[in-house]
Amino acid sequence: MRNKQDRKNVGTNKNIVLTGFMGAGKTTIGRLLAGRLGLNFLETDEIIELKTGMTISQIFDLYGEAYFRQVESKVVQELVGLPRESCVISTGGGVVLRHDNIAALQRVGVIVYLEVSPEEAWQRLRDKKDRPLLQEGRLQERIRILLQERRDQYLKSDFQVKTTARNPEEIAEEIVVLLQHALE
Repeated sequence: MRNKQDRKNVGTNKNIVLTGFMGAGKTTIGRLLAGRLGLNFLETDEIIELKTGMTISQIFDLYGEAYFRQVESKVVQELVGLPRESCVISTGGGVVLRHDNIAALQRVGVIVYLEVSPEEAWQRLRDKKDRPLLQEGRLQERIRILLQERRDQYLKSDFQVKTTARNPEEIAEEIVVLLQHALE
């Protein structure tokens, strides 16, 4: 079976953690990667919504970003107990804003930063109304500012993969190849 072979060939002995800005493709690519490798797929924002019984937008509206970041950090800390090589984890775009989150994610698995250009992020997000941090000001400028603020944190990842103008299958394949080569 191809999935077992792929998993064996990747053999990171770690979970795979995807970070990157909104619209980078973390969820789409994460699902593809998990399916291909025969791993579970987890998304931190989905876990937060399940735990709180609210959407991310509702959390921001009712309690603000600081509260959301607290809940997000608790979820990330809980991930540290996951079995090795059991899942692909898609994180929220701002998870890297807290140093403790980065340290915890490094313990959870190998971190892959999915890099998207500001222009591509704008193309992918311009019609979305469920992104609280993008609801104020001009969208293109807001994306540039947030990307710039987070760039150094994203670059603390183990690997960096560009997603601009590429299809998800191609990106998932690149991640598999990167992880395979890292073991050689």
